[in-house]
This record gives sequence, C-alpha cells and structure tokens, in this order.
Amino acid sequence: MKKKLLGLVMAFVFVLVLAACGGDSSEPASGNNANNNDSSSGNNESASNGSGNQKTLRVSIGVNDRHPQYEGAMKFKELVESQTDDFNIEVYHSGQVADDRAAIEMLQFGTLEITIPSTSPLVNFVQEYGVFDLPFTIPNEEVADAVLDGPFGEKMFDLLEPQGIVGLAWWENG
Repeated sequence: MKKKLLGLVMAFVFVLVLAACGGDSSEPASGNNANNNDSSSGNNESASNGSGNQKTLRVSIGVNDRHPQYEGAMKFKELVESQTDDFNIEVYHSGQVADDRAAIEMLQFGTLEITIPSTSPLVNFVQEYGVFDLPFTIPNEEVADAVLDGPFGEKMFDLLEPQGIVGLAWWENG
C-alpha cells in the first residue's frame, strides 16, 4: 500500500506534454502570418513553404529559451520538419502565447495544438491531478519513470480525454 501511494504521488516533479484533441487548426491563429519560422527570436509567426496543405502546429511553453523544455521542443520541430512537408512547427517560449492554465484552455478550444505545462494547473480541469502536488513522495527517478510510464500514467492520461485533451508524454521537472 505504501509503495502504491508513493507511486501515485511521485509525479509532482513532472510536467505533462499535452495536445489538443479537437478543434480545426488547419488555419493559423490570427496575427500569426509572417515569414519567420524560428521562434527563438521572439517573432514566432507562421511561415509558408508554398504547400497549401501544410498544417501549423503551435507549441506553447512557459519557460525561457534556455530551458531543456525549449530545447526539446526545438528538437521536436527539427525532427518533424525534416521528416515531413506536412507540418510547420512554431515554438513559443516564456509564456508568449499563454500561461499554463490558459494554454490548457486553448487546447480545449482548438486554438493551440501543443503545450508542456506543469501538472498543477490541470487540477482545475481534472481534480485527480492534485495527487501530483503532494510533496516529498518520490524516492528517485527510476520509480517516477516506472509509475508514469505504466498503468497509473496511462490512467492519468485517460482522465484528460473527457476534457478534450490528449496526454502524450511525461516530462521530468525536478
């Protein structure tokens, strides 16, 4: 029982990568049409490669452009754009688009495609996410990975779907 409880609450050191489940985002949000595709400059507007079928996926993160989360988002952008012509990835750092809670709401409305928020704002949408806010319950990274990459982590992702959100992966934050 103690081990199970430990596993349930250990994820307070994690953030969640989320994606919108619905909404039509084939059109970029208004105010995001320009020719700079590199969001690290602060000018994070859409670019067009001339393909009428390219879909823009916007990634919003609350941390700055020196954080590993930003580096991960930029690697995601690099991999997706190098392997397909179907997607243009825009990465917005430092809360340029929204804070975590507002970004989660934007996922629900279909005005944002991807965010990497902390788990605390998710309590506003799924009460069970409060388990992640219990302090000092995770003994090490291995236990955290085992729990979140297992049935418990999947159950937590499943709780997001009725809110119009799809959990994609867990991100360690501490």
